[in-house]
Amino acid sequence: MDDEAVLLERHVAMAASAWRHAKAETEAYGRFVAATDEWDAYAGPQLEEPAEELLDQLADNSAPLTLDEVVAHVTAQIRKAAPADAAAASHAGSTSLGSASTRTALSSSAGTWMG
Repeated sequence: MDDEAVLLERHVAMAASAWRHAKAETEAYGRFVAATDEWDAYAGPQLEEPAEELLDQLADNSAPLTLDEVVAHVTAQIRKAAPADAAAASHAGSTSLGSASTRTALSSSAGTWMG
């Protein structure tokens, strides 16, 4: 850790401590916010590429889905599992949402849109 990082860490810690002990003092909170902002500017990741290019690259790998798309996908998985659930429910007396095939369908669809 370099000298600048050590000074910034100390500045944040001192400002946080002062604000914590005098929460009603708005100047202490202002110093805490300023110190935190300085630390974030120093320690935050510095993108070598413009953010738009990085987002375009990420979209090529895994395009974001709208909530409508996610709901439609999950609904389709539930409907696909429903016939097997109905047969299991008639034998076991369980509800369709509690059956193993529905849980499997839901977990596989969650993995599809979340990962």
